[in-house]
Formats: sequence, structure tokens, C-alpha cells
Amino acid sequence: MSGGLAYEGLNNSGRYKKNFIVILNDNKMSISKNVGSMAKYLTKTRIKPSYLDAKSRVQGTLAKIPVIGKPLANAMKKLKDWVRDEFFGHRNNIFEQMGFTYYGTFDGHNIPQLVTALEAAKRKKGPVIVHVCTKKGKGYEFAEKNPKDFHGISSFDIDTGEPKSSAKGYSYIFGKYLCSLAENDKRICAITAAMSSGTGLEEFSKKYKERFFDVGIAEEHAVTFAGGLAAGNVIPVFAVYSTFLQRAYDQILHDAALQNLHVVLAIDRAGIVGEDGETHQGIFDVAFLNTIPNITIYAPSSFRELEIMLDKAIYHTKGTVAVRYPRGSEKYLPDDFEPSAEPYSLYGDTDCDDLIITYGRTFSDVCTARDELNKKVCILKLNQIKPFSEKAVEIALNYKRIFFFEEGIKSGGVGEKFGFALYQSGFNGKFDLTAIKNYVTQSTTQSALHRLGLDTESIKNKLAISS
Repeated sequence: MSGGLAYEGLNNSGRYKKNFIVILNDNKMSISKNVGSMAKYLTKTRIKPSYLDAKSRVQGTLAKIPVIGKPLANAMKKLKDWVRDEFFGHRNNIFEQMGFTYYGTFDGHNIPQLVTALEAAKRKKGPVIVHVCTKKGKGYEFAEKNPKDFHGISSFDIDTGEPKSSAKGYSYIFGKYLCSLAENDKRICAITAAMSSGTGLEEFSKKYKERFFDVGIAEEHAVTFAGGLAAGNVIPVFAVYSTFLQRAYDQILHDAALQNLHVVLAIDRAGIVGEDGETHQGIFDVAFLNTIPNITIYAPSSFRELEIMLDKAIYHTKGTVAVRYPRGSEKYLPDDFEPSAEPYSLYGDTDCDDLIITYGRTFSDVCTARDELNKKVCILKLNQIKPFSEKAVEIALNYKRIFFFEEGIKSGGVGEKFGFALYQSGFNGKFDLTAIKNYVTQSTTQSALHRLGLDTESIKNKLAISS
């Protein structure tokens, strides 16, 4: 209800005369705790007792009376309004003003009460809102007490509710480092769209309350709000899951990049997310951001690089800038790997025929495949993927075979753009691009990467076949 699309739907539906039922599942949560005026309004509404049963009985009786039934119904309307005012304490709530009949509130865990409410709504002509209150995590004590942490959770002990893994992930590192920067720079503020916990901003929200903004599930507004703050010489950092950033494409285009405003997008859950499912895979952000001028994108491959690139995004990059990082913990990195703030890094044997190009966490699988094959191959790791360095293209021209591995959608991705730049520069060798071609269904992250040819084993097989 905090997103604009909900109001667009109510506005469109309220004019219909046919039966149309909307169920408002109100569990007092988005993902983090609900915030904003609508949340307060629903709280005020939900605490009033229902008068639906009495209303339904009156309507049923009047319908059976011939001739005088309609006049009686009109006469009873004033009585109905009085009853509503007495029980609800207010007249014409927002849903009724938009053309809906409002029924509520109901206990969403009371099945007989729900059946009664829905049967009544079914008999009503025109659009109806059925306001249902539920408890997030209902039936599992630990989830009921701590619903936001159980919204999306890895494996845990069912008897204690404690997670089985305490490993720190990219979100945690991002949140800690942003706090350290904000401690010395009062211009830095953080924005979330109801995801303070998931994006690692819990500590920031407590330490710097006046500089923390939770706008609810409203990514479009979050970006435009960030643009407004940036115009006022504030440094806004909007932390958001890759899949949810898609909602704000228009705002990034017009309200941030077109204005050349310094808005920092911290894109969490970039790449495959595993069990979160098909709708949550963070595989489209690079492709759609590639279409927008005035945007810079960084792709760290380690915790330290995340810190380096976040610092670079905040202090050393003009305009709208994104730092994208995956879900979960840091993966394997070679002992001689050095984090870099440069647009690209070269790793491995430069005096060979084969070059692998990649970015982000895929760098780990590429390094592992190279080590296990014990094959002479050079790795070009792109740290800045938009715009990528022309010098990186010049380096790639020196190789006969180029393999590009990208944990993102192929169409419009970095691999396609890099390949085009190569051929424009006269490259006549082999260019092989492994990227994602379609939606990715729910599975573990590792099994998804294997199916897509982006895990260590698949990379090894491709390199071995090319020998």
C-alpha cells in the first residue's frame, strides 16, 4: 500500500459496478516494520470493531420485502451511517472515498470469520475491500517475535530459531563501512525501501536516525527523494535489492541521471539469489542501467573492494553511480590477489593465447577453474563495468581466444557491449560469451550457476574443450 501502483489500481477499480473483491492482507509489516502515513491510517482503521454482521442481516431482510424494500433501504442508509460512525468513529474512509465498499477488520487466522466476510463481499455489487489482519510468522514462535529476520532466512535450528551460519555477508560489510564513512561526514544519508535489515542498514538507522530514511515499499519515490537530497548537497545512498530497483527505472533515468545528480545506488543481491526465486534474481540491473547515460557502475569481487568502490562512488565519481554486490559471503580469492580501485585488473599469465574476462563474484570461480586446470590463461577483471575502460579493450585485442563469463542477462549486458567494442576495433579471433539468456527459476545458487554454465566446473569444461 506504500507503493504508487496500489493507488493506481484502486483509482481504476473504484469505478466498476460489477463484483470485484480486493483483500488487504494487513500484517503490520512490509519486510521491515511498516512506516509512513498509510501504516498509521491502517492502524487507526484496524482497531475499530466490525459492524459487517449487523449490516449484512439488515440488507438481507430488506431484499426480501417487495415494493417497499428499496425505499426502506434508502431510509435505512442514514441508520447505517449512524451505526458506522458509532462503531468506527469516522465516516467515509479512504477506500470508500475511492468507490469501494469497506468491510473490516477481520482476524485473518479465524477461518469461519473469513468465510462470512468473503461470502458477504461476494454478494455485494461493485468493488469491495476486505481488510484482513494477520500475524507475520504465525504458528512459529520465533518468527512471530522476530518477523523481519524470518522474512528471508538461511538454514536455522527449528528448536531455537537460531541461524546455523553466522558468516558475515556483503550486506553486513556495506552497512558497517557506510557507518564508518557517515561518522566523519554528516552529508551522508541512507535510504531504504522497507529493507533496513536485509540491506545491512540496521546499525545506520540506530546511529544516525536523523540521516536514515525508510520510505516504505516505494522504490520509485526512494530514487526521486534521493535526487532531491542530492540537489541539496546531501550525499544520498539508496540501498536496494537488484530486483526491486527495476521498479525505479523511470526515476533513475529522469530524476537522477538526466539531472546529473550525485545519487549512489547500493545494489544488493546482484546476480543469482537462489531460493528467493524467479522474481528475485538480480540479473537485469546491469542491462537496464547500460541504457542510461551519465551512470557509472562498479562491481567488487571482495569485501575490501566493496569498501574501496563505495568510497570511490561517494567521493570520486560524478553523477549517478551504482555499486553492485552479491548476496552472501565472500568467495575464494587467490593468495596473491590485490583489491583494486582501478577500472580493471589483470591476473595470471599475460603471455598466452587465452583471455578470460569477467566481473563481480564470478571472478572467484574463474580463478578456481584456472588453478585446477593449471592452464596458462590471463584473467581480465572489470572493476568498473559502465563505462568499461577503452584500455581494457586494447589489452583484449592481444589474445586469440576470449571467454567472457557474466552473471547477468546476456541481452544488453557487459559481455555484449565488450564484444561489440572488440569487433569495432578489428578483433578477428574467437569471442565466446557465457551469460544468462532467460528468467532463472528457483533453486540453490550453486545449482543455478551450474545450469547456466557459470560455476567452476562449467568454466573448467569450457576452457578444457577450447584447448
